[in-house]
Amino acid sequence: MAHAELTVTPSDSGGPPTFQAKSERLPVVLSIDDKPVNLRVIEVVLEPLPCQVVSLASGEEALKYLLTQPVSVILLDVSMPGMDGYEVAMLIRGRRQTRSTPILFITAAMCEEQDIQRGYSCGAIDYMVKPFDPLTLRSKVRLLLEYDQQKRQLLSAYQRLDEQRDYYQSLLSSAGEGVIGIDPDGIVRFANPATQSLLGMSAQQLVGYPVQKLFRHGEEEADWNSSPFAAASRNNIEVLREEILLYPPDRPPLPVSLRCSPMGGQQQGVVVIFRDIRQQLETETRLRQQALTDYLTGLLNRNGFANALEKALSHAKRSHQGLALLFIDLDRFKEINDSLGHKVGDLVLQQVAERLRNNLRREDHIARLGGDEFTIILEQLDNPDRAAYSAQRIVTALEPPLVIDGLDIQVRASIGIATYPDCGRTFTSLVEAADVAMYRAKEEGQHRYHFFTTEMNQRVQERLRREQQLRQALSEHQLFLLYQPQLDLHNGRLVGIEALLRWQPPGQPVQTAGTFLPLLEESGLIVPFGEHSFELACRQRAAWQTEGWLDDACPLSINLSARQLADDKLPDKLEHLLEHHGVAPSLIELEFHEAALDQNNPKVIDNLHRLGALGLRLALDDFGSELGELAILRRLPISTLKIGQALVKTLVDSPRDQAIISATAQLAHALGIRLLAAGVETLAQRDLLQALGIHAAQGHAISRPLTPGELAARFDLR
Repeated sequence: MAHAELTVTPSDSGGPPTFQAKSERLPVVLSIDDKPVNLRVIEVVLEPLPCQVVSLASGEEALKYLLTQPVSVILLDVSMPGMDGYEVAMLIRGRRQTRSTPILFITAAMCEEQDIQRGYSCGAIDYMVKPFDPLTLRSKVRLLLEYDQQKRQLLSAYQRLDEQRDYYQSLLSSAGEGVIGIDPDGIVRFANPATQSLLGMSAQQLVGYPVQKLFRHGEEEADWNSSPFAAASRNNIEVLREEILLYPPDRPPLPVSLRCSPMGGQQQGVVVIFRDIRQQLETETRLRQQALTDYLTGLLNRNGFANALEKALSHAKRSHQGLALLFIDLDRFKEINDSLGHKVGDLVLQQVAERLRNNLRREDHIARLGGDEFTIILEQLDNPDRAAYSAQRIVTALEPPLVIDGLDIQVRASIGIATYPDCGRTFTSLVEAADVAMYRAKEEGQHRYHFFTTEMNQRVQERLRREQQLRQALSEHQLFLLYQPQLDLHNGRLVGIEALLRWQPPGQPVQTAGTFLPLLEESGLIVPFGEHSFELACRQRAAWQTEGWLDDACPLSINLSARQLADDKLPDKLEHLLEHHGVAPSLIELEFHEAALDQNNPKVIDNLHRLGALGLRLALDDFGSELGELAILRRLPISTLKIGQALVKTLVDSPRDQAIISATAQLAHALGIRLLAAGVETLAQRDLLQALGIHAAQGHAISRPLTPGELAARFDLR
């Protein structure tokens, strides 16, 4: 690092003096402080870096210097006589030439949160408080110099591209740009070699080709008369397009900029000159990305977070969906910095950022606001519980120690959660709510999460507690099946059995599936619970088969959920269990609701056909509650229709429902489909169903659910 000595050259025009550094090859770090001793300390600290330090004693001198000299990094004191650091920073940000120059405040005055926020609002990207750690300052300046070098390289590349565009646009026959001659009817009459190369077409293929097939704004081909080329030809005007898609045959679309000009003289038609702008767009994207990205972790920075949250809130308002904001603060991170140094602290932040990133969905947004503060935006939130799941995953992910330079470093985090619209409807209100919730988490003992509202926090905690109980129920064998008979209404014989899942928590009453099934569906536990139910049912059916008292024509029905039916592996799993227990597929009937078809989800439809092909019976449950069920009978191999309890409940007092059931009975008979009524609760319902042509039914008026022993004692057919 070279310390730059300045020479001052008076201006011939009477304007400000011109500053010149002796060495112009190294990047300049501009140090501004009214105290010479502070300037000298910074010069010594930055001595090892490949840069030259220019030390100035006031903001006025710095602004004059910046009028004539490029600077890579600015180190700025706040408290100075005359113009203070805030004013200097705002003036620097107000000039186009210095708008993106990174400013680092080094001051003893920025100890309060409001001072820090004011510094950020004036344009600073970071700050250090005196007395500062020399190694930290050197590390930060090194990173900012690397950032400046990358930025200049990108700007240089962009400038070269811009110069190339201006040059090639001045030469119609340039080899670097595509040139196409088009007649008044939109037919290509000439194409230069660059055009042929970009399109992958020969001159013979291009001549006579309709130009509207090449250039368009979307997938739909534009009509020639409504195209900009026809307008240029008709009105003798020039048409410019900064970005339009070129569609080469059998190749991906190519972004280009173009100029369409009428031909001069006696010639009719237009000339189109176009340029491949892929590299230009990539450069612009990288520059925009750098402005929104945290240089240390690669996450969104404060600006990127603000943009992401504003967009997420706008989308949530339009779609009437919820979202959640997680505010994350590392517990006792200052102790890591103080004991192990800021270099290790930066490595800790990078590894924490990676763990956070790995425990989120691709569509979630994660940002580092500065220091050890992170935020996460969860979009499309249909239930606050998912925010709790995400927070718990983060807490769990941070439990294993980080390994840095051979040291095991334990990192913990406190997380505040605020949801839209419950906790706030604006950017500011949501951020404040998440921040308050984070401090509540710290007050409760750290390394935990807390919702902004106490009621929501309690509700989610209770839900998670019950989910954990269900996980234990699966592992500790607290689940069992009861069996509800399906009887022939004419002779009382057993024609089917439905397996019903029950849960016996320790020291509590038996719980029916309706009390815990919704939670199983939402948490995804329905898949392992469903497999366990099928396992129990197959084991019991095999036992009955060995005992020989149950007729093979009497199927055992098992319910399948929508999530199970969408599982690609379901047919293979069930086939394996049937073979393992030696149960014939025809002895098992799978019940499902029409809602499980998920708007003709092809995966669900395919699974149902595969299950039917295995020989398993398929039963459409709750028939009569939906309007589209008749079409299902044509598309799927349905064996049984179960008339829904809602229809049975109103049967006695509703002639319309009686007519529906009577017609359904005739339809089922004509199609050869077994028909039974579910949820029969009264003798009047049972008798009326029998009179309407329903031959089988189940419900408490027929029999309550029974244990295997009770079922065998009542219906032993031997």
